[in-house]
Amino acid sequence: MDKLIKERELLQETLEKASYPEDVRRLEDRYKEEIERLNKKLKWYAENQKMLDQDTKKMKAKEEEITKPKSRIQELQSEVSKLNSVPNVTPSPNTPSSIYENHISIKDTFCSKKHHF
Repeated sequence: MDKLIKERELLQETLEKASYPEDVRRLEDRYKEEIERLNKKLKWYAENQKMLDQDTKKMKAKEEEITKPKSRIQELQSEVSKLNSVPNVTPSPNTPSSIYENHISIKDTFCSKKHHF
C-alpha cells in the first residue's frame, strides 16, 4: 500500500512537472496575442493621428483662403458706406454737367448693386 501511495505521489509530481511547461506555453501564446493586438492598436492610433494632422493642415489652408475674401468684402463694404455718406450733390450753375453725372453714376453703381463674391 505504501508503495502504491509513493507511486501515485511520484506520478502526480511528474504530471505537475509535465503540465508546467504547457502552462508556460499557453501563457506565452496569450502574451504574444496580446502584444500583437496592442501593436495593431498602436499602429491604428499612429495612422489616425497622421490623418488628423493632415486634415488640420488642410483646414488651416482653407481658413486662410476664406479670410482673404472676407477682408476684401469688408473693404468694399467700407467703401460703399463711405459713398452712402456722401451727400447728394446738386450741380451749381458753374459745375459742368459731366462731373455731376459721373458722381451720380458712381454712387448709383456702388449703392444700388449687390456685390457677389
